[in-house]
Amino acid sequence: MSISVVLQSASAHRSKARGSWVLFVSFRLMLDAGDLGRLGMTQGVILLVFIALIVAYVVTRTRRRMGMLVTGRTWLVIMGCVVIGVLALWISQRK
Repeated sequence: MSISVVLQSASAHRSKARGSWVLFVSFRLMLDAGDLGRLGMTQGVILLVFIALIVAYVVTRTRRRMGMLVTGRTWLVIMGCVVIGVLALWISQRK
């Protein structure tokens, strides 16, 4: 997989407030046939982290309502437990 960055200056998009030129960055993603499996794995990891964030949010909100202390470490421990639990379920299903 390769990502190329192209910088383009657009004279039509001149910033009126500062008088500077705006640069646009466009990313071109070129995939080889072998990269499609890694792309699916990346999407799965992103989904796993998103699910862990949602579960951590619900648990920390519940802890706050119960009057318990919530810190950044609480978020990390809950997210870590969810990730490990989901990965354990995935591994047991694959065998």
